[in-house]
Amino acid sequence: MRNALLLFVITFTFLQQTQAQTTQDLLEKKRHEWNYSECGKCKENPFTFDQTIVKYFIANVYDKDNRNSFGASQDENDTDEQYKAKVENAKIAMISMEVFSDSTTTTKIGTVKLTQVLPTEIFVMLAFKEYNGLKMIKSLKDKKIYVIKKYAFDFRDYHYTSGGSIIKMYTDPLALQKEKSAVANYRVILNNSIITVNQLEAIQKKHTFQRVNQYGHVLSTHYDTTKFTKMEIVTYKQLLKKLKTQRENVITKNKETIGSKSLQYDLLDIPDYGKQTRIEDAYQTYINDFGYID
Repeated sequence: MRNALLLFVITFTFLQQTQAQTTQDLLEKKRHEWNYSECGKCKENPFTFDQTIVKYFIANVYDKDNRNSFGASQDENDTDEQYKAKVENAKIAMISMEVFSDSTTTTKIGTVKLTQVLPTEIFVMLAFKEYNGLKMIKSLKDKKIYVIKKYAFDFRDYHYTSGGSIIKMYTDPLALQKEKSAVANYRVILNNSIITVNQLEAIQKKHTFQRVNQYGHVLSTHYDTTKFTKMEIVTYKQLLKKLKTQRENVITKNKETIGSKSLQYDLLDIPDYGKQTRIEDAYQTYINDFGYID
């Protein structure tokens, strides 16, 4: 009985170790393979190459102060000249892309320098390798498959620009026009709402008072609605009702999407957010000045 139990424990432990090793081997193998599944919506995000940033990238690669060997290693028997040649070849590979006949990347059909890529040529990313960061991209023009180094694809230039990338997201001209139109229409709504806020605050300003301490320092500033004239009260209530409708319109519109882009998170600028905040603050602060507004 004891021997049987011991055999069971040994067998169970061995199977666990074997299973763990197999899992580890599979994970390591996966890191070296093309990962298509985790590329997400890469195909929905076409891009072009910004040739200005490409030139800055090449200048970075060949900068005398750049000590990156770009994957070249000096073997024990390599002379300095041999190692220097390896680094030079690595730099050439870094500023180029390998071209393949299909996405298996088994048949290489050529090499193209990044400077040779037309700025109008559109690409999408198909997959990446976790192990070395290689990116597999496809030209929508000639349908060829290209492989680009991670260092190149992820490059950001801070010497001549504030983080310019060699990758520039592409938007179809028709889609771009729709985006511009949506933003322009939304800004009309924002500006009209701001006009309403300004009109409310113009009435408030006529009846604004300051509370000061004995040293003349202003402790608070407030407006007194009891001092409003009858006509001002009527106008003020109308403006509050108008602001309520405008605010609801602002909230509804900024949830819209244009194609795959969110108006609120992808297309608006900081001044737009500032106006949104001012409208919301004004609404929350003024809406109950004269009770509930229908």
